[in-house]
Amino acid sequence: KILNRLFATNRLKQYFHGGQVLPWAEVLSRSECQTLNLARCMVANPHVVCMDKPMRVFHDEQASELLQLLKEYVTNRGLEQDPETVETRRPRTCIFTADRCYLLRGMVDAIVQVSLEKGVEKLQDGI
Repeated sequence: KILNRLFATNRLKQYFHGGQVLPWAEVLSRSECQTLNLARCMVANPHVVCMDKPMRVFHDEQASELLQLLKEYVTNRGLEQDPETVETRRPRTCIFTADRCYLLRGMVDAIVQVSLEKGVEKLQDGI
């Protein structure tokens, strides 16, 4: 279910469900590799997710869908979980770097900038 929600290509789904052992980095495109890594992360359901530019290989529409999915992951404390148990699950946190900040409007709780000159600087609460 999670792989389907991550705009996986039919080719990626065939490889995934085929049970083949393949050199993924050689067989899949960059966006397919990123999609597979994101799906693996969401299935593992960690309490804290740290990612370096997870939207980089996707166009704006897919990147916005990914942000919506990450927001749902945090809000529902996981994906594809029983909605009745949301309050009993531990909170989820996503921390990631981004190079297209205009996509973050209304999607994040806070934005911080990290630089050598100023260290960690909170820019604003959500946007």
